[in-house]
This record gives sequence, structure tokens and C-alpha cells, in this order.
Amino acid sequence: MSLEAKVEDMIADAKALMDRAKELQVEGCVKLQRRIKAELAYLQKLQKSSMELKENHLRSSNLTHLRAIITTAESLPAISSLLHPFHFTDQSGNRVTLTVDVAANHGLTWVKVIARKAQAMHVIWLGEGQYGEKSVVDQAEDYIAAAADNPLKFSIPQVIFSFFNGITQPIAEKLLELGVQVKGDIIAVEAETVEDEDSDDDDEEENSCHSSVSSSSSSGPPHTLPPPRTECQCLNLDVTTLLAMVSALTNGRSRFRFQEPILNQQAEWERERPLLLELNKYIKGRELIACESAVRDFHAILSTVGGVEEKDRAKELLQKVKVVADQPSDRAERLELSGRVKERAKVIFGTGDSLHAVTVTANSSFVRAAANQGVVFSVFEHESRALTEQKEKTATLLVPEDE
Repeated sequence: MSLEAKVEDMIADAKALMDRAKELQVEGCVKLQRRIKAELAYLQKLQKSSMELKENHLRSSNLTHLRAIITTAESLPAISSLLHPFHFTDQSGNRVTLTVDVAANHGLTWVKVIARKAQAMHVIWLGEGQYGEKSVVDQAEDYIAAAADNPLKFSIPQVIFSFFNGITQPIAEKLLELGVQVKGDIIAVEAETVEDEDSDDDDEEENSCHSSVSSSSSSGPPHTLPPPRTECQCLNLDVTTLLAMVSALTNGRSRFRFQEPILNQQAEWERERPLLLELNKYIKGRELIACESAVRDFHAILSTVGGVEEKDRAKELLQKVKVVADQPSDRAERLELSGRVKERAKVIFGTGDSLHAVTVTANSSFVRAAANQGVVFSVFEHESRALTEQKEKTATLLVPEDE
């Protein structure tokens, strides 16, 4: 087949991959589509170029790797993200970023997709690659460190390396020693390893990424994932949750039109989606804790804007909550203060983090801001509800036709 014909086939392949990528409605799917679009643009530029086509022009394409990511995502259950960056501390103590190709099993399984030739990877592992080039074992050590630094609901994600063109037996054994599951054909080392001429995403063989990851796999097919872990039985209540649980809005007083637009919005939400039903279902049978800072600020807000019945409900609620000392985790302490990252939130979420308790909260802005700094907290998020009992004095009671 001529190089021109190969380019034409690769363009058709890229377009087909784009269609498949659009079906993956998960976090990171847009990033994946952008990468495919960039590959398509590169190939179309080659097609229109007047320069002589060379094999190296096609070898630099990332289509093989992108196809492998899509194939993997299509075969695994409960995909939560694609190409998601995670921050971790490497062996030198530096904070670095690692991109996980596919996060499955609701984020509890990380999959790295590798489409490189097995013998080429073996050459690098032996130390004969280019200067500074990481071997697949080095990458596995990074994955293990990143997983340990990014627990989900206090469980460390399982790491799987999925090899679409096989992996040599010595490397597979080393990966298993590190705690990495290996998916793909396990093959013997060739007597004379080939020279490392291909990039991480090359290999233009027609079926390079359509080979079954599960065939001859050392640890079962890719869709055989561990069962979800048991939910954490200890819940850390944020100030926003304490307020929502005692608010007049959530306790049968949502049929008002308030002077404040934000309260009207929350009242409308409450009429459509009663929050206590959701919260009571989630917290049923679990231990409830709140740190001293959260309880202190809760009392301060109640004394300022709380109504009589809201204060009574607060007393009743706190009898069911164990108050614990402020003890923020180290990673919470490292967060830099900003408009969305306040000291109080660092203490509250950090205390839940150090005690391995899921934090129940309506403070989604802090959760996102912390994640942007590389700290992902285990949380259960819900809508906000403010204290409204005293605001009823200036509000209008709604009749059915007003709603």
C-alpha cells in the first residue's frame, strides 16, 4: 500500500474514532475529541502537502494510542473519566502530574493504555533507550505513587496496564510485583531485540489496537473489575449541611416568596426536590461527626439569623452528632488560600480527610477549587439551603396558583 493510500485510510480511521469518542459521555471526552481532531488536522495537512511523504510522517501519529483508549473505555464498566490529570509526590519529593487514560469502576480502577511494541519497551527497560526516557516499569511506579496520593472514598485505586501489542514476560512479572495488574499477551523476549525506532503511539499494523486485551492475559479480561468497596460509614457534616438540615425551608416551610432572589431559588428547589429526603436516606445508619470549627460557626450563624424553631432543631440535631477536635490532614493544610479556599473549609474538610470520613457539604466551590490544586476530597454534595425562619416575616405565603 502506498503512503498516500495509508494517509487516506488513517483519515477515515480518525473520523470513525471521532464518532466513537462522541458516544463516551464522561469527563474528559471533550479532551479526547480535541486530540483526535488534532490528529485529523495533521493527517489532512499531510494529504494536501506538496512535500514527499515519508514513513516517519505517519509513524508520529497518535491514532493507535487514541484508538486504544476508546476501545478500553468501551469495554469497561462505570467509566468516570478519560485523560484525567492527578497530582502526586514523586520519589524526589516533587509535586508532579500524571494523566490517567481511563478511570473505571467509578474511579476505583485506573487503566494505562499502551500500544507500543513489546520488544521496544523491553529495550528501554534494559536501559538502552534514549536518555531520560522512562521505562514502563518507571511509569508503573509513578502510577502506584499517584494512586496512593489520590484515594477515592479512602480506597486506593487499583492500577491496570493494558498492553495492546503484548508485553515481555520479565516486565509483566515486575509489574505484578509492584501491584499493577497486567492485561494483554505475555510474550517471550526475542533473542535479538529490535532497534527502538517507534514512538509510544506508533505501530501501523492494521490490527495493532484491535487485538483483544484479554487474550492470554495474566489476570483475566479487562471487564473483570473488583466489586465496589463498601461505603464509608462515618460522615463529616459541613456547616452548610448542618444549616440545611435545620432550615425552615427543609422542614415544611418552603411555600414562601421571599424578598431575596437566592432564597426564592432555594425555596423553589425545595418544593421540587425536598432535600431532607435525600440527606436522611444517605446518612441513615451511619455515624455523624462534626469538627469543633464547624459546630462553632454553626452556632454563630444560628445566633445571628436563626429562628426559634431552627435553633430548637439544631439542638436536637447536635445530640446525634459527635463533635471532634479540629485535625486537618496534611494535604488540606497545603492548600493555598484563595477566594474559594477559606481557612474554615480547609479545617472542616481536612478533619474529615484525616478521620477517613466522607464530608457532606453544599460547598461545591471549595471542592472544585481544592481539586484544581490537586487535592480531591471524598465528599457527598447536595444543594444549599439557608436559614429562612426569620425571613418569613417579610415574605409572602404562596397559594397553589402562585407556585
